[in-house]
Amino acid sequence: MQPAQMFGVPCLHPAFLMRQRARMWGLFDHAVARAIRIADGTWAPNWREDEFIVRPSADAVVKALKKMHGKRVAYDVETDGRHPLECTLRCLAFYDGNEGICIPFVFRDGSVEEVPRVTESGKIKIERRSVWKPYFAGKALAKVVAAIKKLLASSKTRFESQNGQYDRTVLGAYGFEVPR
Repeated sequence: MQPAQMFGVPCLHPAFLMRQRARMWGLFDHAVARAIRIADGTWAPNWREDEFIVRPSADAVVKALKKMHGKRVAYDVETDGRHPLECTLRCLAFYDGNEGICIPFVFRDGSVEEVPRVTESGKIKIERRSVWKPYFAGKALAKVVAAIKKLLASSKTRFESQNGQYDRTVLGAYGFEVPR
């Protein structure tokens, strides 16, 4: 079973396919066909909100990741978009075909900060931007990190990703080693 068929979500970026990866076009075709069926109303995913944990406690992370051991698991990272060795890891998500969890590392609570910036004309402009704060800290963070490392070290778990090289590099910079 192909990853896109198993998970029901696209797992390859179109740019990846355009870079001479013609053998992967079947996955892309499947994902686009599914998107068209959703758009025209001939198919609807049967995903339930309770299948995706988006604001987990440390204990919920441990419980969810423990259930993923030995399965085929898709993963993805979200960062602030900078170089993979210099970016901020905002969240790490896992999905095993039945349940998914988004593990946030930082969040915005609505507070803002004012930061001076020099414009191209040389003037100083004050910008307001959101403040990112740690989601987990102390023992909770240690518990989450241990659960992630335990899942990634599981020799019976197979990992899939959309942009694996970037994601593995980011995670490696944070001390997580994703098997190839």
